[in-house]
Amino acid sequence: MKKQFDLLFKTALLVILILFVQSSMYAQNGTISGVVSDSSGAPLPGVTVGAKQSNTHDITNNDGSFSLKAQVGEILTFSYIGYTPQEVAAAAGVMKIVLVPSHATVAAGMSSLPHMG
Repeated sequence: MKKQFDLLFKTALLVILILFVQSSMYAQNGTISGVVSDSSGAPLPGVTVGAKQSNTHDITNNDGSFSLKAQVGEILTFSYIGYTPQEVAAAAGVMKIVLVPSHATVAAGMSSLPHMG
């Protein structure tokens, strides 16, 4: 009888633990934060950061930092003039995003410059 009770108790405890872990994984709607920099590590101020599903936005400050309400796993978009836009899944902890220059934008901008000579 005691063995059956112990087994039932352990099984119930395991089920409760699994349900708790599963619900906390899906309910991690909180603040997502991070830093956006260029490929040399310099912070990028003014980057637009958006969360697709929760429709929240932020703009990076002078240190390249951002913070917005979103769920872990939600797709975040990063866009900045002269850089290739990125889409990244939101992660817990401080995210580190590196944007790379968009060479097409640089080339298009340079073609409008007057030619010397």
